[in-house]
Amino acid sequence: MRQIIYTELRKCSSETNKETENGNRYFETINFIRIAEEKARKEGLLDLDPEYGTIAEIVPKDDLWIKILDLVSNGYDADDIAEICLLEYFSKNLQGTDGILSLMRLVGGLAIQAGENPNVIMKKIEAMIPLKYYNEYRKLMDNEIKKNTKSREEKLDLVIEKLCMRPSTYLDEETMNFADAYLDKVLEQASDSDIKKILENTDNRDLTMALKKMSGVATKKLYDNISKNLFYLLVEEMSYLGPVRGKDVEDAKCRILMVIGKLIRQDKLNPDNFELLSMIMEE
Repeated sequence: MRQIIYTELRKCSSETNKETENGNRYFETINFIRIAEEKARKEGLLDLDPEYGTIAEIVPKDDLWIKILDLVSNGYDADDIAEICLLEYFSKNLQGTDGILSLMRLVGGLAIQAGENPNVIMKKIEAMIPLKYYNEYRKLMDNEIKKNTKSREEKLDLVIEKLCMRPSTYLDEETMNFADAYLDKVLEQASDSDIKKILENTDNRDLTMALKKMSGVATKKLYDNISKNLFYLLVEEMSYLGPVRGKDVEDAKCRILMVIGKLIRQDKLNPDNFELLSMIMEE
């Protein structure tokens, strides 16, 4: 199947020499593949169902696109998808840009189904663009990425603002979950230099889980001492997790407390700044 795609790509690229330049069609196809990949990664392949998934709101009115999305979202074997789509490709005698765009849809759909790295998917399908169209396509895609990046950052800033406004609530001694309450208190009172050392030694997966249930002041401390892009990634990952068990949050916070304890024993943190934790470690 791969050899067939390579052969047809070469043929169709040669045929574009007779065409008028129009990088917009390549941009539209590749941008949709980017959107579809993001939806599949966040919500699952079922979200690509052209009739019932959220992709239905934006899917191009294109028979081959609809067919590929239907096959991918319904779990067909990759070889079967390739064969079905190539048979349709040949039956329509697609040429030039029309042929290349169809091959892009197929390659992109199979890569999404396989769960390939988003950057690899984009590089793979961009490599299929004939050179005469590439500069126009790149300009359009760069503008789209800038627009989406700004929109993404604006949305994340609003989410972070809400997270940083959460109250600092500590349960009474009889019902208090030690890890839940005490980690927040530690982070709220820690110096910026201590926070940086803690962050350097903490697994990002534990930070993501801990953020699910953390006071606003502690969240703001983390935000102030970590790169903005990394904090954006943590918040996005936190939202992807959806509802989580309280036990999982507690375990993550316990592991972060263990990191703090280890740093204290290694004299990398001043034990006087973590008096209660130091006392517990000595018992």
